[in-house]
Amino acid sequence: MRPTIRECGGCTRCCEGWLYSTIQTYPMYPGRKCHFMKTGGCSIYETRPEDPCKQYVCAWRTEAAIPEWMKPSESNVIFTWKYSEEVQQAYLDVVECGEKMSVEVLSWIIHFHLRHNVNVCYRIDRGTNYIGTIKFMKWMEKYASLKLFPFWNEETVPENSPTQPEVTNQGEQT
Repeated sequence: MRPTIRECGGCTRCCEGWLYSTIQTYPMYPGRKCHFMKTGGCSIYETRPEDPCKQYVCAWRTEAAIPEWMKPSESNVIFTWKYSEEVQQAYLDVVECGEKMSVEVLSWIIHFHLRHNVNVCYRIDRGTNYIGTIKFMKWMEKYASLKLFPFWNEETVPENSPTQPEVTNQGEQT
């Protein structure tokens, strides 16, 4: 995993109920924020659990190719690197945070895919969209046609995993 290059700085989008998770037996999902999320942040921050709280990695914090203005609290989207065991490929998962994704954000996502040849899954108004390799697209189509979305509950790419692609300025994944 790449080192953190940015701090959350007051952003709490990952805890506000836009992602799927369970924190100390309390479920969190769209429409239901983390049970421990209080005004001003996490009420158990000092003793928060390793999984998922300490292990979750927002791609905006680690991916230099994602611009500063895409901070989740400003862009209203959360970026997470994920990995599909089935197709053996990483992808960038992009989730809206309460507001429909803006045209500027969507345009940036498409350009990011084209520039860096990165698989991307993004949801707009609960509709699932994806761009990437043929293998990735077929995998996504399979689940979309069945109305099954395993990537909503898939684990993020583990720390120190070689599966998260390094994005270069030349548009190559390494």
